[in-house]
Order: sequence, then structure tokens, then C-alpha cells
Amino acid sequence: MKLTPEVLSFIFGAFLPPLIDLINKKIVDSKIRYLVSVLSCVVISASVTLVCNGFNWRDLIENASIIFLSAQSMYKLYWKESSLRQ
Repeated sequence: MKLTPEVLSFIFGAFLPPLIDLINKKIVDSKIRYLVSVLSCVVISASVTLVCNGFNWRDLIENASIIFLSAQSMYKLYWKESSLRQ
């Protein structure tokens, strides 16, 4: 199986919720917490885009969308109710 930028984005997004939750532990404001999660996805997306294709706005936005969707899905499905989150 070839690791395309889309597959890498999905994998990184799946493992991003614990990191985002660790960063957001001390933040009370929900708007700031949301901003932290979006910016985390954009930073990871920029890394994937640069490594795989070189910088390209279209790929950056596409990868950020995949990472954000994957991270939010994994958070809602598994991480939110996880005993490891405590």
C-alpha cells in the first residue's frame, strides 16, 4: 500500500486527539480550544504537504480538512469517553 498524502493525513488525524487534549487541558474558553485544534491540524497538514508534494495551497487545505475530520471523528468516537483521558 502506497502512503499517499491523504492516507498520511488520515493517520495523523487519527492520533492527534490525545495531543490536542494535552495542549487544551488548562484552556477554559471553548473558542480558544477550537482554535488550538484547528491550528494543530494546519501545522500537521503543512508538514505532510511539504514532505510529500512541496508547498501547494490546494494540497494544504485538502490535507488540513482530512486531518481535522479524522481528528474530530476519533475524538468523538473513542477519545472523549476514554479512561486514558483522565
